[in-house]
Amino acid sequence: MLSGKDRRENWESLLEEFHGYIKQYCAGPLPFTLEQLKESYRRMFPLAGLLLIPVYDTIAKVGIRKVSEDAKLAVKTVLLEKTIALFEDILFFAKRNREVRKNVKN
Repeated sequence: MLSGKDRRENWESLLEEFHGYIKQYCAGPLPFTLEQLKESYRRMFPLAGLLLIPVYDTIAKVGIRKVSEDAKLAVKTVLLEKTIALFEDILFFAKRNREVRKNVKN
């Protein structure tokens, strides 16, 4: 799982790679462009992020039981970084999407 920093720096290239895989394995033209895929990512991020928060919590609770006491602090630190980055990006994309909607209406 990527760190928040890595996800922020690489989301476009990861989507480009994903789009390439889809093109490779689908017969005929795709019903969406790379730019439409990127815009969908931006628009869906706040909702998807909110849906992931309980998953992070569950994974953390299950995973932390299997980790030695010495490693628990490191695991908690990594999860905290991911959670903070996720919240920051949820807010960033939510504000961005609100501005896009506002500009489309005007």
